[in-house]
Amino acid sequence: MRYPSLRSVRFKRCIFSLPSGILVFLGLLLASIKLAYDSLQTKVQPGDVKNYIQVLLLWTLSGLVLGAAFLALQYWMEYRKRTYDPTWIFKYQEIFEEKKAERKSAAQTLLRYHGRLSQIAELGTELSPIDDVLDLLEDLGFYVYGDQISPEVAHHHFYHWIRGYWEASRQYLKAYQVNEPPAWQHLQGLYTITSSVEATKSKARGQRLELSEGELKYFLEEERDL
Repeated sequence: MRYPSLRSVRFKRCIFSLPSGILVFLGLLLASIKLAYDSLQTKVQPGDVKNYIQVLLLWTLSGLVLGAAFLALQYWMEYRKRTYDPTWIFKYQEIFEEKKAERKSAAQTLLRYHGRLSQIAELGTELSPIDDVLDLLEDLGFYVYGDQISPEVAHHHFYHWIRGYWEASRQYLKAYQVNEPPAWQHLQGLYTITSSVEATKSKARGQRLELSEGELKYFLEEERDL
């Protein structure tokens, strides 16, 4: 499964933000031009053709500019609505905050078994508390993939945890997916696309966004001590 890039998500959002009335507007514009042309052919005296054409162009261009300005404003408002719509993220954030026990357990496990996270066969039961948090973030990645939550909104509310848990459990994920490739298939894409937002916001293109060992340990200790 290929997770979309931030650029492709924004392009698709541009397309779906186009006002539905744009086709109606273009249709009416063409119809008015056609009616004016027919009128020109039948009612206008030869000496008045030049003046008639000038008036026709003036009114047509005025209507086109006003209509285009209105559609542009409607488009921009719809685009911003799709970008920053908080409808689902608040509900999901409430769920995430209710899972403090699961987050504490996952962070404690990641700290305790650091360096042995790839030993799935030997430590499967001991490492299993990590799954609860990964499942929560996987659900978020699923909704971002399905355009129910924008990458910008997911970044604003969850990048701190997406980056922290993804980087802390990367070896575990890699080992787990050897036998079960579909497991947490949206999580890596979620991390990548929200990191693209982070790079854009922090002007950090080309720079390292990953946490250092000390920063990662501090993140896990914060989660453990919730």
